[in-house]
Amino acid sequence: MKLRNLFIACISTLSVAQAASIAIVNHDFETEVLADTDLNIGAVTGWVASGGGITGSFNPGTAFFTNGNIVDTAGTNGVIGTMDGDSALFIFESTGVTLTNTTTEAVADGTMYTLTVGVGGRDAGLSVFGGYLIELLDGDSVLASATSSTIPAAGTFADVTVNYTGQASDAGNLAIRLSSLDTTTVNRYVDFDNVRLDATVVPEPSSIALLGLGGLALILRRKK
Repeated sequence: MKLRNLFIACISTLSVAQAASIAIVNHDFETEVLADTDLNIGAVTGWVASGGGITGSFNPGTAFFTNGNIVDTAGTNGVIGTMDGDSALFIFESTGVTLTNTTTEAVADGTMYTLTVGVGGRDAGLSVFGGYLIELLDGDSVLASATSSTIPAAGTFADVTVNYTGQASDAGNLAIRLSSLDTTTVNRYVDFDNVRLDATVVPEPSSIALLGLGGLALILRRKK
């Protein structure tokens, strides 16, 4: 009975996918420390900008979110919806600007990757939501993307998820690219925060089957 229970436990452990977080430099845009309602226009640590437009990080205040100055459970202002910390990334009056963050993690065959990004919907000021493009990259090649698939409710941040399973042909490091879809440059914006990337290693069916056959043979042998 003990051998049988051990065998079942091993099968169960092997068949359950194991998830792990992949490190992203400045995933929460908190490296540039900002007081409530402050803006950091320009370079954002860990993110490489290209194209035209205004970008940077900001600590949301009531000029952009009516709830921007509500004190959260940590005793700080400006943490809204799915934000992580006080600050977020913004792209304003874009003419094709993108921000890219390249990880040190190589794409692995058979591993499922889940990219989750909080997207903000302002409910104050004159700015208009410009739409977004979130991409998971293998070097410069696009693996998967989401284009304004979830429109955040006014006054909060909502999560957007992108999934991809690694292929044998993937050879580069994983990267994340955030973009605004707007090109009108008239009071258009998109805000991002709390960028997360998880890797889930799914055991190959052949490995589970091999363990199952070996365990069954051992049990039958013990019964003789």
